[in-house]
Amino acid sequence: MDSRSVNGRGKNNSKNIFSKKLVCGHCGKGYIKSSLSKNGRRYVFYACGQRRRLGTCQNKSIMLSRLESFIKPYCDGKLHEILNSKKTDLIKWIGYSISLLEDKLNRVDYNKQALRTRITEIEAIVDTLIQQLIESSEQVKKAISRKIEQLEDERSKLETDLHSYDVVKIKAEINKLNETIHNINKSSTQKVFSIEEILLFVESITIDNEDLKIEFNFDKILPGQATVKDTLTDLLDKFKSASDEYKSVLDQM
Repeated sequence: MDSRSVNGRGKNNSKNIFSKKLVCGHCGKGYIKSSLSKNGRRYVFYACGQRRRLGTCQNKSIMLSRLESFIKPYCDGKLHEILNSKKTDLIKWIGYSISLLEDKLNRVDYNKQALRTRITEIEAIVDTLIQQLIESSEQVKKAISRKIEQLEDERSKLETDLHSYDVVKIKAEINKLNETIHNINKSSTQKVFSIEEILLFVESITIDNEDLKIEFNFDKILPGQATVKDTLTDLLDKFKSASDEYKSVLDQM
């Protein structure tokens, strides 16, 4: 891809593929696409937005050709190496999530009945406490009121858990995670990427004068460690009988 254009003066028609990806290493603002003409040619470059608008940042501008040269190694195999280095762990973590969901699916009826039984028990206890509240002293009333509040909080959480045992939703979550594993395998076999494909994985490219630093965010395409850890944590909270094996894996993440 060439950073030069000869499509006339005053207007740059090239696609802004680096939009919202470039960050100033001095002031933290985004970089703005611009261009200049010299000897009948138009050169595309990016400049710190703070410097362009207010002149208060001294960070340097960068030519599009320099950015393309910086990204090229990732196009030619470096991203492939990164994806493969993460592949095993990502699939392992997602596999644990699938196992928890499948266990949850297998115990839907049992767990829903246990939740309903506990909710009924709480309602009966609350009714009894309300009757005691009427006949108690002010000091005892405060204690009873606190107990009722605790029980109501527990009931609310149990009802939320009860709604989480939706077979259709659980199956949809399992299918989504299986699809993610498929996407991981597919992406990890791709060896050559276009610049546009690379930028799908990029969170930011920080520019500090001559130095460039790239940060990837694989959660945009694949659920990374943080996302899967959140999923596991949520499932473990709701599925108390999860095995110690799952819990030890979560502790290591």
